Amino acid sequence: MNCSHDNCKAYALKGNDPPFCFLHHPDKREAITAMRIKGGKNSRRASIPLPQTLQDVERTLAEITRAVLEGRISAKASEVCLRCCEALIRIREDQELANRISAIEEKK
Repeated sequence: MNCSHDNCKAYALKGNDPPFCFLHHPDKREAITAMRIKGGKNSRRASIPLPQTLQDVERTLAEITRAVLEGRISAKASEVCLRCCEALIRIREDQELANRISAIEEKK
């Protein structure tokens, strides 16, 4: 039974009249609130710094690996991060090449 006295589908705690499940028991509200807070803290997303330079990519890749191994992010999410890092590397390499070409053309 829940707090509005509708039938809850969970099993009622023994020895209660009226019978309440753990989540709806009026005396368990503090414990339930503490569990929800703890659950919310555990479900936060991993904080992985966005790489700004090519040197940052190495640190970011290490952090992604660590987060996967610790279970803070899924392998699927890490794959997306890896693709983003690869794209950043290609963009930076293209920029360097364009800068070199511009420098050569200016010398002519």
